[in-house]
Amino acid sequence: MAASKKAPVIKKKPVKKIRITNEHLHEHLLFLIEQNTEILKQLSFIKKQNTKIMGAQSDAAQKLTDFTTQLGKAKTEILTKIQELQDAAANADNVSPELQTAIDNLTPAVQALDDIVPDVV
Repeated sequence: MAASKKAPVIKKKPVKKIRITNEHLHEHLLFLIEQNTEILKQLSFIKKQNTKIMGAQSDAAQKLTDFTTQLGKAKTEILTKIQELQDAAANADNVSPELQTAIDNLTPAVQALDDIVPDVV
């Protein structure tokens, strides 16, 4: 049989008593207040930056909406002018083949421009 080993005895060191003074607590509190003040400043800065970013996004969205409206108006005006040309050619007595070809080619060209941005459904 193997000899049994005794567990080592751990000697406990005596606990050293520390005297905490009001001055000591005051120093720690001041340090914590300074740290919290700095954190609050940083949070305030982040909030301001976030507000600027959100404002910029709102401005960009409004500009895009305005451009979309303007493009819709331009599309309507262009299609109206094309229709006027087609009607004038249809009512004319003698339309040259070149003019008719130019009118016929105009509609697909406008449609190609319209297809660049899909219609919102």
